[in-house]
Amino acid sequence: MNLYHNSKYNTEIISWAKQDHNSLLSELLEKYPQFDLEIEKKILGGIIFYPELFLQANKFITENDFYYIQNRHIWNIISDIVKSGRGLDPDSIQQVLNSKNIKVSIDSYTLPTPFYHTVSNGLLILKQFSMQRQFIGYCVNGISEVLERGDILEIQAKYSTLLLEMVDFVKNLKTKSKLDIGVNIMNRLEAAMAGGYNGIRTGLSLLDSITNGLQGGNLISLGSRTAQGKTALSLQIGYNASCKERIPGSIIQFEMSDEELGERLVSIHTSIPYQAMRTGQTTAVNEIGDAIDFINNSPFNRITETNRHIDNVCLTIRNEVKAGSKYVIIDYLDYIEGDGPKGMNQPDIIGLKVKKLKQLSLELNIPIILIVQLNRNTEHREDKKPTLSDLRSSGAIEFMSDIVLLLYRPDYYEKDETKLQYPVPGGETINMKNKAFLIVAKNKQGETMQMILNTDMGCSKFWNYSKDKIYYRDESYKDITESNQTPF
Repeated sequence: MNLYHNSKYNTEIISWAKQDHNSLLSELLEKYPQFDLEIEKKILGGIIFYPELFLQANKFITENDFYYIQNRHIWNIISDIVKSGRGLDPDSIQQVLNSKNIKVSIDSYTLPTPFYHTVSNGLLILKQFSMQRQFIGYCVNGISEVLERGDILEIQAKYSTLLLEMVDFVKNLKTKSKLDIGVNIMNRLEAAMAGGYNGIRTGLSLLDSITNGLQGGNLISLGSRTAQGKTALSLQIGYNASCKERIPGSIIQFEMSDEELGERLVSIHTSIPYQAMRTGQTTAVNEIGDAIDFINNSPFNRITETNRHIDNVCLTIRNEVKAGSKYVIIDYLDYIEGDGPKGMNQPDIIGLKVKKLKQLSLELNIPIILIVQLNRNTEHREDKKPTLSDLRSSGAIEFMSDIVLLLYRPDYYEKDETKLQYPVPGGETINMKNKAFLIVAKNKQGETMQMILNTDMGCSKFWNYSKDKIYYRDESYKDITESNQTPF
């Protein structure tokens, strides 16, 4: 039985179905635009000035991916010229356009800046628009056809075909990931060539110089023994990144209240010891008030109340990233609860937690800074400086981390200043009172080293030593002389 023959709306439906498909498609595209003239012109402009890009673009798009007819003509002209081995330049393209009586001025197709980033991103958008137009066209033509015939079985069959088309459409979009890699590589290169950083700046100049800023997808473990300042250093990094550089970020803190975290950040900002603020031993009320406004208006989100199970922590991180955070600090690993199959021992559970955090950093493409506690081995050694083997309980922390930072303050253990003299090449020594070693013990993407930082533990502050000394594994040294750096 033909169901549509019994419908009182049959006439209207058939009338709608018999509309000119192109008119209906144009109406849909006008309502939901799937094209962009400027993007098409930037792609072609980039290729005109850098013809080598055509060979890569030609593997990804065709003339039909351009919405505007004149741009399809220009693409074909470029293709013919490149394949013939002739030199590609605006004048030769304009001559061909004129000979075909195509009224387009090639002068409006200029070189975009930065060219590679713009062309690569443009290709992704162009391809996605093209696929969406194609899919809308399939829907319009296919549904109109089955409605006109009025056969429910045909409608079901056609919908099945359209569903398969949609699946192919989604699969084709996976090509985007391949181009994304190229775009990300070129973004990093362009940032480096411009003397900038493409990752999250920590404000610690030597650390930023070897990492180019903390990178998305990286798990950075920051470890020390008790009272060395790992929480203070993580807050300093968050302050530098979010309060100074205005990069949105979050800290998940299991030890302190939001008020305590706020006091520490205000102390970093004002250099007023947080104990003085707590006990009322300061008269800088206006300065503290201004600092509170500055901190509260910065994109640094403080989370102190959350379920401690690893799955809930991961959910919290997802929500923070969804809200805009570009990095997350977790203080610290031992407070995160986890479970595993029956019989799983504690080191394996730690490994499971760290693995989930590493996978999440890759999935969300953000750096996650994980604070970890070192074991007691350093307490029983004459040399208290930590090493990778001091990471507590599980080799998974070292294995899963892209970067491992170890913090060590000699003046915590040694009160005799005559024993705090640290020798460096050239006969110079550095007094390590109110200073710390930050050791880059592991770095998948670059050098390992140790650097010296100034400290003010009463204010939870760390900042660059005025003349940073880098200690390499081969025990050679490299000096980087900078202008005197003041505390952040």
